[in-house]
Parts: sequence; C-alpha cells; structure tokens
Amino acid sequence: MDFKEYQIEALKTFKPGLTSEQKILYCSVKLAEEVGETTGPLAKNIVHGKPLPDQHVINELGDILYYIAILADEYKLDLESIAQFNIDKLRKRHGTSYNSSHYK
Repeated sequence: MDFKEYQIEALKTFKPGLTSEQKILYCSVKLAEEVGETTGPLAKNIVHGKPLPDQHVINELGDILYYIAILADEYKLDLESIAQFNIDKLRKRHGTSYNSSHYK
C-alpha cells in the first residue's frame, strides 16, 4: 500500500457530517493524545524497565498516521506530497546523511 491508497482508505472510516473546523480540531486533539499513548509506555520501558506491550509501537504509530491523513485531507494535501516535501527539506538540511553542522 502506498500513501495515496492509505489516505483514501483512512478517509472512508472517518465520521461523516463534521465541518472542516470540527475535523481539524478533533484530529489535532486525537493526534496529541496518540503521541502521548506512544511515548508513555516507551518512557516506562526505558526508564523503569516495564515491558512494552506487543504491537504497541506499530498500533500507536498507525493511529498517528490515521489522524495525519485526515488532517492532510482537510488542508487539501496528500500524504505522498507531505512525505516528499519532508524528504526534500531534510536533503537541504543534511544531504543524504545526518549533518551535525546544521545544528551548530
């Protein structure tokens, strides 16, 4: 599956009838929530040695991607364009590998 296919499929499952403003607000809040759900157990795993639940990272990152796909659509963007834009930005900043001098 590519980003375009993913975004089309994700949009099919989002609640219909919301205004654009409602979608943006809801997805922004849910995105923040999902990031917290991703990082909380990771921190407990690293700092306290608690086991990380099976499939935790893939499940939560999938939820994050879902809300990003919906937000992108509300801004008339597609995930593929966002991904390409990000890579182009990283290439300008780092070339093809990490460039520590960028942060000095």
